[in-house]
Amino acid sequence: MSVSSITPNHRARMPVVSAFTSGAALTHDRATFLLRAEHATILQLFAEYERRKYTLSARQKAHLVRQTCRLLAWHSHVEEQLFYPAARTALHRQGHLIDEAAVEHATCNTLMAQLEVTPTDHPLYEARFKVLSEYVAMHFAEEEERLFPLIRALGTLDLNTLGDQMLSLQHALRDEALAGSAH
Repeated sequence: MSVSSITPNHRARMPVVSAFTSGAALTHDRATFLLRAEHATILQLFAEYERRKYTLSARQKAHLVRQTCRLLAWHSHVEEQLFYPAARTALHRQGHLIDEAAVEHATCNTLMAQLEVTPTDHPLYEARFKVLSEYVAMHFAEEEERLFPLIRALGTLDLNTLGDQMLSLQHALRDEALAGSAH
C-alpha cells in the first residue's frame, strides 16, 4: 500500500460506495447527516475486518485495510477542507474542539502511514489497524456527541449548504478515483 493509496488523490481500482456518494441526504442538516453516515460506513469496515480477520487471506486483509484507510482519508479531507473551517468560525471561543480534532486526524494519518509500509504478516499490522479502529471510534463519538450538537445549537451555520458542498467534494473524490481505475 503506497502513500497515495490512502490520500484523497488516490486513483482507486474499485468503486467506493458510501453514504456520501449515494446522494440520499435530504434532511434539515445535511452536513452532520453526511458525516454521521460516513462514520457509520467506516466503522462498519473496521467491524468487518475484526469479524473476518482470521478467515481473510493476506491479500484480502490488505484490500480491506486499503479500502478503510481510503474512505477515512477522504472523510478527513472533506472535514478539513470544509466542515472544520466553517465550524471554527461558528465556534469562536470553543475552537479548541477543532484543534483537538486536527490532532486526532494527524494521529490517524500517522497510523495509516505505518500501515501502508507494514506487511500484512508483520505482528504489528493487526495491532496498528486495531488501534486505528479504536482511535477513529473515539474521534467519531466525540464529534457526534460534542461537536455536532454544539454546531447545531449555535444555529449560525447553513448546514444544508455546507452539506451540499461536502457532498460535491466527496463526489469529486469518487469521480477522480473511478477515472483512475479506468486506466
